[in-house]
Amino acid sequence: MRKIATLAAALVLTAAPVRAQSCIPYGNDGISSIPGQVIVTYSAEWSNFDHFNSSGNRLTTAGQVLQQDRANVHKFGKSTVSDSYDGFFTTVERRSLLSRATVTSYCHLNPAAARNALVNSSPVGTVVFYRAFNGSYVAVVDFAG
Repeated sequence: MRKIATLAAALVLTAAPVRAQSCIPYGNDGISSIPGQVIVTYSAEWSNFDHFNSSGNRLTTAGQVLQQDRANVHKFGKSTVSDSYDGFFTTVERRSLLSRATVTSYCHLNPAAARNALVNSSPVGTVVFYRAFNGSYVAVVDFAG
């Protein structure tokens, strides 16, 4: 009986960090639950032109789509009415952080499904971009409606 209790406790302890890393609890306002320093929040529609790089190649990761969306807004002047301007991703260096960031979602969405939607469809939503306490960058996506 004692071994079962120890095993159960170990599973709880190992399962909790995985869940915390795979999605972000929404909290009261979406920001207060972010485990790190929020850098910028913006809204976007990831339209067809956000799915191809400047050379016309199809993008294959959610981070690449996020980066191209911000390049389209800041560098190429290609945006939709749902794209908001942010004051952070104005340089190539800062936009490159998006392609290297962990892309996840709030826990009411499946993170893998959210990444798939960014790459393969044209959702509308918001991004909270932050630097985690361990120094890594994370982009949390949430879709409207």
